[in-house]
Amino acid sequence: MPLAWPGLSLPSCSGLIVVLLRKVVPADPHAAGAWLTKAGSRREIQFAPGLVPFCGIFFLWFMGAARSRIGETEDKFLATVFLGSGLLFIAMLFVFSALFGALIGVAGLHHGNPPLDIRQLGRQRHSISPIPTPCGWRPCS
Repeated sequence: MPLAWPGLSLPSCSGLIVVLLRKVVPADPHAAGAWLTKAGSRREIQFAPGLVPFCGIFFLWFMGAARSRIGETEDKFLATVFLGSGLLFIAMLFVFSALFGALIGVAGLHHGNPPLDIRQLGRQRHSISPIPTPCGWRPCS
Protein backbone atom coordinates (compact mmCIF):
# COMPACT_ATOMS: atom_id res chain seq x y z
CA MET A 1 0.00 0.00 0.00
CA PRO A 2 2.92 2.48 -0.03
CA LEU A 3 2.10 3.35 -3.66
CA ALA A 4 -1.53 4.24 -2.86
CA TRP A 5 -1.09 7.72 -1.34
CA PRO A 6 1.20 9.14 -4.02
CA GLY A 7 -0.85 7.39 -6.66
CA LEU A 8 -4.04 9.05 -5.45
CA SER A 9 -2.75 12.51 -4.53
CA LEU A 10 -1.13 13.23 -7.91
CA PRO A 11 -4.26 12.74 -10.05
CA SER A 12 -6.40 14.50 -7.44
CA CYS A 13 -4.25 17.63 -7.55
CA SER A 14 -3.93 17.50 -11.35
CA GLY A 15 -7.66 16.96 -11.72
CA LEU A 16 -8.39 19.97 -9.52
CA ILE A 17 -6.22 22.14 -11.78
CA VAL A 18 -8.02 20.90 -14.89
CA VAL A 19 -11.43 21.51 -13.31
CA LEU A 20 -10.41 25.07 -12.33
CA LEU A 21 -9.16 25.79 -15.84
CA ARG A 22 -12.20 24.31 -17.58
CA LYS A 23 -14.56 26.19 -15.26
CA VAL A 24 -13.20 29.62 -16.21
CA VAL A 25 -11.65 29.29 -19.69
CA PRO A 26 -14.32 28.84 -22.38
CA ALA A 27 -14.09 26.04 -24.93
CA ASP A 28 -15.08 28.38 -27.76
CA PRO A 29 -11.91 29.79 -29.37
CA HIS A 30 -13.76 32.93 -30.49
CA ALA A 31 -14.45 33.89 -26.85
CA ALA A 32 -10.89 33.19 -25.74
CA GLY A 33 -10.14 36.64 -24.33
CA ALA A 34 -13.49 37.36 -22.68
CA TRP A 35 -12.57 35.67 -19.40
CA LEU A 36 -9.45 37.85 -19.08
CA THR A 37 -11.55 41.00 -18.77
CA LYS A 38 -13.30 39.79 -15.60
CA ALA A 39 -11.28 40.27 -12.42
CA GLY A 40 -13.16 37.45 -10.66
CA SER A 41 -12.25 34.97 -13.39
CA ARG A 42 -8.60 36.00 -13.26
CA ARG A 43 -8.53 35.49 -9.49
CA GLU A 44 -10.05 32.03 -9.81
CA ILE A 45 -7.62 31.03 -12.51
CA GLN A 46 -4.56 32.33 -10.61
CA PHE A 47 -5.19 29.66 -8.00
CA ALA A 48 -4.44 26.88 -10.53
CA PRO A 49 -0.73 27.71 -11.10
CA GLY A 50 -0.34 27.84 -7.32
CA LEU A 51 -1.21 24.15 -7.13
CA VAL A 52 1.43 23.10 -9.67
CA PRO A 53 4.31 22.87 -7.13
CA PHE A 54 2.20 20.45 -5.10
CA CYS A 55 1.62 18.36 -8.22
CA GLY A 56 5.39 18.34 -8.76
CA ILE A 57 5.99 17.16 -5.20
CA PHE A 58 3.33 14.46 -5.55
CA PHE A 59 4.85 13.32 -8.86
CA LEU A 60 8.33 13.03 -7.33
CA TRP A 61 6.81 11.16 -4.37
CA PHE A 62 5.09 8.78 -6.79
CA MET A 63 8.37 8.23 -8.67
CA GLY A 64 10.18 7.45 -5.41
CA ALA A 65 7.47 5.04 -4.29
CA ALA A 66 7.51 3.27 -7.67
CA ARG A 67 11.31 2.96 -7.58
CA SER A 68 11.28 1.59 -4.04
CA ARG A 69 8.68 -0.96 -5.09
CA ILE A 70 10.93 -2.19 -7.92
CA GLY A 71 13.79 -2.47 -5.45
CA GLU A 72 17.04 -4.23 -6.22
CA THR A 73 15.88 -5.57 -9.58
CA GLU A 74 15.97 -2.09 -11.10
CA ASP A 75 18.48 -1.66 -13.91
CA LYS A 76 20.82 1.38 -13.83
CA PHE A 77 19.81 2.40 -17.35
CA LEU A 78 16.12 2.16 -16.46
CA ALA A 79 16.72 4.19 -13.31
CA THR A 80 18.55 6.89 -15.27
CA VAL A 81 15.86 7.13 -17.95
CA PHE A 82 13.07 7.07 -15.35
CA LEU A 83 14.64 9.80 -13.24
CA GLY A 84 15.67 11.92 -16.23
CA SER A 85 12.27 11.82 -17.90
CA GLY A 86 10.52 12.53 -14.61
CA LEU A 87 12.69 15.56 -13.88
CA LEU A 88 12.21 16.82 -17.44
CA PHE A 89 8.44 16.48 -17.03
CA ILE A 90 8.54 18.42 -13.76
CA ALA A 91 10.70 21.15 -15.31
CA MET A 92 8.35 21.54 -18.28
CA LEU A 93 5.34 21.59 -15.95
CA PHE A 94 6.90 24.39 -13.89
CA VAL A 95 7.94 26.42 -16.97
CA PHE A 96 4.49 26.28 -18.57
CA SER A 97 2.85 27.08 -15.24
CA ALA A 98 5.12 30.11 -14.79
CA LEU A 99 4.39 31.25 -18.35
CA PHE A 100 0.66 30.88 -17.83
CA GLY A 101 0.80 32.71 -14.50
CA ALA A 102 2.82 35.52 -16.05
CA LEU A 103 0.36 35.90 -18.92
CA ILE A 104 -2.55 36.08 -16.47
CA GLY A 105 -0.66 38.55 -14.29
CA VAL A 106 0.15 40.84 -17.22
CA ALA A 107 -3.46 40.67 -18.37
CA GLY A 108 -4.49 41.76 -14.88
CA LEU A 109 -2.12 44.72 -14.96
CA HIS A 110 -3.66 45.90 -18.22
CA HIS A 111 -7.27 45.35 -17.06
CA GLY A 112 -7.82 42.29 -19.25
CA ASN A 113 -6.37 43.79 -22.41
CA PRO A 114 -2.67 42.84 -22.55
CA PRO A 115 -0.37 44.39 -25.16
CA LEU A 116 -0.19 42.75 -28.58
CA ASP A 117 3.27 41.25 -28.07
CA ILE A 118 2.10 39.50 -24.87
CA ARG A 119 -0.90 38.05 -26.72
CA GLN A 120 1.40 36.81 -29.46
CA LEU A 121 3.61 35.14 -26.84
CA GLY A 122 0.57 33.30 -25.51
CA ARG A 123 -0.39 32.17 -28.99
CA GLN A 124 3.20 31.27 -29.89
CA ARG A 125 3.31 28.44 -27.38
CA HIS A 126 0.66 26.60 -29.41
CA SER A 127 2.95 26.50 -32.43
CA ILE A 128 5.89 24.98 -30.54
CA SER A 129 5.87 21.28 -31.30
CA PRO A 130 8.45 18.67 -30.28
CA ILE A 131 7.16 16.42 -33.08
CA PRO A 132 8.81 16.82 -36.48
CA THR A 133 6.48 18.07 -39.22
CA PRO A 134 6.90 17.80 -43.00
CA CYS A 135 8.57 21.23 -42.78
CA GLY A 136 11.16 20.03 -40.27
CA TRP A 137 11.04 20.99 -36.60
CA ARG A 138 9.21 24.26 -37.26
CA PRO A 139 5.45 24.48 -37.90
CA CYS A 140 4.37 24.63 -41.53
CA SER A 141 3.24 28.07 -42.66
